[in-house]
Amino acid sequence: MSIQLKQLFHETAGIYELKLIAGGEGLSRELTWVQFCEDIANAGFFRGNELIITTGLCARNPAWLKSFLAELIRCHACGLIVNTGKYIQAADITEDIAALCEKERFPLFTMPWKIHLADIMQDYYNRLFLAQQREVSLTELMRTAIFQPEKTDECQRDFKLRGLAGKPFYLVVFEPAGTDMFEKTEQQLLLSSKAFLNRLRLPYIIFWQQNRLILLMLTAETRILRDVLVQLLALYSRLLARACPACGSSSLQQDLRTLAVGHHEASAAAAIARLSGKEWLSFDEIGAYRLLFATNNIELLRHMHDSKLSALLDYDAQHHTQLYKTLRLYLFNNSSLQAAAKVTFTHRNTINYRITKIKELLGCTLDDSVERFEFMLAFYIADYLRIAAD
Repeated sequence: MSIQLKQLFHETAGIYELKLIAGGEGLSRELTWVQFCEDIANAGFFRGNELIITTGLCARNPAWLKSFLAELIRCHACGLIVNTGKYIQAADITEDIAALCEKERFPLFTMPWKIHLADIMQDYYNRLFLAQQREVSLTELMRTAIFQPEKTDECQRDFKLRGLAGKPFYLVVFEPAGTDMFEKTEQQLLLSSKAFLNRLRLPYIIFWQQNRLILLMLTAETRILRDVLVQLLALYSRLLARACPACGSSSLQQDLRTLAVGHHEASAAAAIARLSGKEWLSFDEIGAYRLLFATNNIELLRHMHDSKLSALLDYDAQHHTQLYKTLRLYLFNNSSLQAAAKVTFTHRNTINYRITKIKELLGCTLDDSVERFEFMLAFYIADYLRIAAD
């Protein structure tokens, strides 16, 4: 549950006579709760992304507010509203306090003493609740459209009511390394993503689905998509102690009717990105894998693979050799003995001996381009079968 601070400020500044003093660049942040706090010692209970309201009741000296702000920033609060007029005066907000907020992009507001704290807090709680309802509703609509394509027409009516029908999009899947994510980490990634995307002022939808972060970018511009994903991946690498997530994006889709197709393509691209050790691939960049992800005939693919390469797997298992791996490296390095030797840190003569043995076992010459393609396709199929089994 969150709402963009900028939206909340613009909608209620007139009602509660809010003034933005500093930290305007942080208005893109998402706030998750509103908390009244007077004692710096209580800041340790914050979970992050709260909007804090204080009267300064505990202010004992001029340095109190700056220390209070510093602690809120350390605890990743979303912003601070100072209820001025009794314990803290507007004049107490000095230039160095404003400079701190500007540097940290931490929004600092003032609100006159005459405003009742109960009124603004109740209002903000209600707005957060409504925002949560809208977000949950939209997320469930997205999940239905992606995972229950038989309900496409029904979903399309809802998308039309929301002004989303007929818009081109890219769908993106992020797969964090590891199988489990702590709830706090998931929330941090989601809120940080929203804050970044809010600054771009591009329409988007983002949510978690079974340990995968799904992003819908409502744009037809490939350049914009690339810029966004590069920056998001850089953000995730800073936030996560573990390896950066693999990322896959769909080809450009022209209408939300093809959300299921977009999700399938993005998932395929993410899987190939992880397999190849790359941070990000688009579906248009995964080459022959696109054909494999378009079929559901697993038994046919397995037969195609085994008919070409099972002899090598059997020989390797019996003799503790690596002929299967050697053939793959040889073929995917332009059938060059020298290149394969370099990649494996092996002498060229050793690779040559292995290739000779491979030709004998498979009854081939590896001189014909069609023959080499069929073996390469078998290795592509092996990758796909491994992904499909996960």
